Amino acid sequence: MRKDRGDDRHHTVVEFARALAASPDEWRAAEVLRRHLLEVCEADDVGLISAGPERGRATFRDLTGGLTAMSASGVPPASCLAVRLGKPHAHSPAERPLMRCELCDRYQGESATVPLIAAGTVIGALVVGATSLHPGVMTLLEEAAAVFGPVLAGLRAFELASAHAHTDTLTGLPNRRAVEEDVERLAALSRRSAQALTLLRVDVDGMLALNDRVGHETGDSVIVSLASLLRARLRSSDVVARVGGDEFLVLLPNTSPEAGIALAEGLRALTGELTPLDAIDQLTVSVGVASFPLDAESPRDLLDAAERALTSAKSAGGNRVYAVEPPDPWTLFNESTPPSPS
Repeated sequence: MRKDRGDDRHHTVVEFARALAASPDEWRAAEVLRRHLLEVCEADDVGLISAGPERGRATFRDLTGGLTAMSASGVPPASCLAVRLGKPHAHSPAERPLMRCELCDRYQGESATVPLIAAGTVIGALVVGATSLHPGVMTLLEEAAAVFGPVLAGLRAFELASAHAHTDTLTGLPNRRAVEEDVERLAALSRRSAQALTLLRVDVDGMLALNDRVGHETGDSVIVSLASLLRARLRSSDVVARVGGDEFLVLLPNTSPEAGIALAEGLRALTGELTPLDAIDQLTVSVGVASFPLDAESPRDLLDAAERALTSAKSAGGNRVYAVEPPDPWTLFNESTPPSPS
């Protein structure tokens, strides 16, 4: 028996839903959406508007490259009528309705937009455009939106939960869980590239006593200031994470032990220049330095080696940089004339 168009359309929607369910992230889901809409709507161009909790910060993604007039128009994506009103909207250059969409007006042909709704909230809109859209395009778009909206919301929730699980809430830096994954990744890269990976463990001296004197709120401000200093002084390829109350890890790919030690000394010296609080004479840190593969055979060994160096620095009185297991406790630079970090 020959299938009718309704059966074919149902099959296409089912395949679309299955492909979306297999998408690991929003980018892959958007690619599935692009292919689906180009096929079923017979459109020339496809776009996606993503709107967060604050719709004024909505973004527009041109998925085919033909919606430049919309994406580069300077018109806020949140001005889309489908996003603003939560209702489908069709646009034709030949018509001049009382209520016009500023975004769609930038497109030369016919366009249609349908809101993406999840749990009663508009989270974006689908956009298609062509010289001429066939009459059933709005129905097809609404079917696609009904499938894509909840999937998009689920992927965003998963990504947000994953980000929270890997982010320190106080500083916004990666946390211990995230940086341990980075150590694994960068150690593997170090093996392939035959370039050293140097690790710094940075610990604030006397943090417990500081919290006892001035309170945890002031102590938190010290941690935030130190996090900002570390971020500002590192390369974009470097990784800095907060792994404890007053301890940070810094990963320096393609960095020799000597260069890592010099950077650590510069950071140690700069820490003392942070604006002191009334209850602090001077903020100081101790740093343990280790390099892979020189000081360790595995990522876990690298973390342990830098921990040993940090412990030695703290035991020697703090406010110093120690490398892995020096033959005799020693600071690597005269603290009065430390080199500046590059």
